[in-house]
Amino acid sequence: MDLDSATINKLAIKALNLIKKENILAWHNIESILFFIQRKRRLVFHKVLLDYFNYFVTSKKWHSVSYLEQLIDCFKKDSLIEISDTQFYLLLNMALNKCNHCGNNHGVDALVSLYEKTNKQKKNIIKNEIINSLKQKFSFEVFYLATLLDIIDFDNKILQEHLDNFQPPLENYRSFKAAFGGQEDPVLPHLNELLNLAFKFEMEIGESTIKKLKQINGYYKWLLGMEVFDYTEFDPNWITLYKTRFFFKQMSKSKKLHEYLKDYLKKTSNSKIASVFFKIGYN
Repeated sequence: MDLDSATINKLAIKALNLIKKENILAWHNIESILFFIQRKRRLVFHKVLLDYFNYFVTSKKWHSVSYLEQLIDCFKKDSLIEISDTQFYLLLNMALNKCNHCGNNHGVDALVSLYEKTNKQKKNIIKNEIINSLKQKFSFEVFYLATLLDIIDFDNKILQEHLDNFQPPLENYRSFKAAFGGQEDPVLPHLNELLNLAFKFEMEIGESTIKKLKQINGYYKWLLGMEVFDYTEFDPNWITLYKTRFFFKQMSKSKKLHEYLKDYLKKTSNSKIASVFFKIGYN
C-alpha cells in the first residue's frame, strides 16, 4: 500500500520521538527507520529531515557518521541544511578533531557531504578548517576527499610526493577477495586513490615513478601505459575494477584500448564490460 505524504511524515515524527527515548530501540531499529526515511525521502518534509539530522548530530548514543551521511543524502540537491552554529561545530569536531560526545575522530565523510548543502559562510569555514587541520597533522583521507570534491585547491606537490613514496605491499600480500577464496584482485586501493586525483587534474606523473609503479603487476603496467601496452596480456575485466569518472576519462584517451574493446565485444557477449565500455564514452 502506498502511503501519502501526510502519513509518512506522521510516522517519521513518531519514529523520531521513539529514537529520542534512547533506551527503547536498538541499532537495527534505528537502521530500519533510516532506511524507511531514505526510501520515502521525496515525500518527507524538509523540517522533519532537519529534525532527524539535528538529533543525530547532538545525540551521545546515536551520533554515527553513517547515519548523518544517510540523512544528508535525503535532502534535495538544491536545498540548504540549516543547522545552528553549535551543531555545526559539533560536526566539525567529529570530523577533524575529537568528538565532543565520545572523544573519537569519526572521519570527514559527513562533513564533506554537508559541504554542498550548506551556505557560503559555512562552506568557507569547512574549507579553512580542513586546510588548518592538514597543516597541523596531515591526513591523506582528509586531503583526498577534500581535493576530490573541490573543497580545497589541488596540491600537485603533495600528490607527487605520495606517488613517489608509494611502496607496494610485500610479496606475500593477498587481496581481501583472494583471502576469502575469490580471484586475486590486482587493485591496490590507496594507489588507485592517488591515481584518481592524478587523472582528475591531468597531472603529469614523473617517469621514474611511472616506471616503478608499472612493475607492481600487469594491471598497473596497462593503466599507466595504455598506448604502449601489449594487449595480448590484457584482461578486459580490468576496466571494471575501479569505476570512477576520472579513470573512465583516462581510458577514453586510449585508441588502442578502444580498438581492443570494440573487437572483444563483437566476439564476446559480456554485459558488465559492455556497460563500462559505454560509460567510458565509446559508442
